[in-house]
Amino acid sequence: MKRFFILLGCLLGLQLQAQSVVELNGQRTIRDYDGLGVLVSYGKLLYDYPMPQRDQIMDYLFRPNYGANLQILKVELGYDGNNTAMSWPSHRRTLEEENNFERGFSWWYMKEAKKRNPEIILSALHWGYPAWAVTDEQKADFVVDYVEGAYKVHGLRIDYIGGNQNESTITPEVTKLIRRKLDEKGFSDVQIIAADEGARVKEFKVLDMLANDPAYADAVDVIGVHYKSRPASFMPPKAHTLGKRLWSSEDGGGGYTTASQGGGWIRQLMKLLLDVRMTGVVRWLATASIYDNMPWP
Repeated sequence: MKRFFILLGCLLGLQLQAQSVVELNGQRTIRDYDGLGVLVSYGKLLYDYPMPQRDQIMDYLFRPNYGANLQILKVELGYDGNNTAMSWPSHRRTLEEENNFERGFSWWYMKEAKKRNPEIILSALHWGYPAWAVTDEQKADFVVDYVEGAYKVHGLRIDYIGGNQNESTITPEVTKLIRRKLDEKGFSDVQIIAADEGARVKEFKVLDMLANDPAYADAVDVIGVHYKSRPASFMPPKAHTLGKRLWSSEDGGGGYTTASQGGGWIRQLMKLLLDVRMTGVVRWLATASIYDNMPWP
């Protein structure tokens, strides 16, 4: 035992004597940080909360330098279909109907976030298409109309839009049409995220599709994947050769009923941002404002 302590003391002495020089260069950027955000997937009950509690919750989520201090707000682009536990209303329900951008409470949610932080990034993604959207052209129109309606009716500029249906078959042709139609309508600054592949995929098909289809690559700005709480090795090296930013466009899940769960989320963030080299993370979900007897409350 005595020899052990002598050896340990020698090692500590050597360690203390060793000098390290760390050079900091504030002018050198490795990669941009797009932000940390949340996805409003349920949340309907929050809209009905009494005041001032409702405002206090929104302050805690979106006020800068206060509470969660979130930089990204992602909402569902409703299509009147199931999103796991509820549905969000569609802005167009039939081919004959005019667009209606007053339905639902996501507009209120985005305005409240913007009121607290005018710089917050707005993102939207569709979990499906209404029954009338059958062709690629109709599907693209459904998405682009949402972006246009958000701006013209509510004064909300959507910064990122999903180019693919949530956790579904990848559809490059629809994404290309969305890009073309956005440009034609004056929304060339709106960036497209693809392909929001789900947690169960073993390989990201979108990577090969981007590499092999230049037109598809031109249409996509950010590669978005879901629920990848794994070592950095889960992201193939080719993901970092395509010139695209990487987001965990849906992550997290579960609750914060214990302090260890909160610590687990912090570790997950560090892994995604530092080890996996992602630049944006969006957590599902913003609040647990749903009845306890619903799936995933």
